[in-house]
Amino acid sequence: MGELVFAIVVGLLLISWSIRALYRLRCQQPQPRVTFGIKDFYPVHHREYEAVEDRLAEYEEILRRVGADHRATSLRYLDAVRDDFLRVEKLLNHGAKFMPELTLEGELRRAWLSIHYRLEFKLARLKVRCGINATGQLRSLTQKVRLMARMADDLLNQVAREQGLPVLENDLNR
Repeated sequence: MGELVFAIVVGLLLISWSIRALYRLRCQQPQPRVTFGIKDFYPVHHREYEAVEDRLAEYEEILRRVGADHRATSLRYLDAVRDDFLRVEKLLNHGAKFMPELTLEGELRRAWLSIHYRLEFKLARLKVRCGINATGQLRSLTQKVRLMARMADDLLNQVAREQGLPVLENDLNR
């Protein structure tokens, strides 16, 4: 039954399209013959070419400057984030000496963060130097530094409770 309905629908569509096509062919109005002169083939926009080329050159220069500024700012940001990372890492390494119980899990986590940070930093720096947008890596690196800073806060609180911060400060200044 379904096949019969399908065949009828398809048949009606084909008949209606055929009738429409025949109607268009019969009612076609003659198109006036267009004649062209030599002037019709001259370029129309050639007077603006020079102004457009100048404007495009200006835009290229602006894009080049913006790209250079973006790269320089990104590299400075990367250096600042790396500096913070190195400081926090040093604090964590020195603070770990004063912890009576170091867990393997905690040390592995810290080591993994350190290795992962360094690899991601090198990739981000390469991308920035090549002019590729590295905003995602910049955010990720910043989050890793924040995570390590929280770890350092927890460590400092524990060292302060158990031994006092002056002991840690003395070790940092050696």
